[in-house]
Amino acid sequence: METVVERLIQLDNPEQAMNVFGLADRHLRMVEDQLNVKVHARDGAVRITGFESGADAATDVMTRLVEMARQGEVITEQQVRYFI
Repeated sequence: METVVERLIQLDNPEQAMNVFGLADRHLRMVEDQLNVKVHARDGAVRITGFESGADAATDVMTRLVEMARQGEVITEQQVRYFI
């Protein structure tokens, strides 16, 4: 039986957060829907809650997106789907 866990990812600034989250938080919703987790963004951080396997996969996806944003790349829905 899997354990419910929580993961936390820090963001550097509001512009980076907007890029990672997508228009109307679309990228976050895609991660939630595909990996069966809950993603909450608040105070410059992303909190991921779910069963361990899904939370770990979502953390990996979000970490990759944050790295892209730090490099100044504009994140697209296609890239989010690819990482998922």
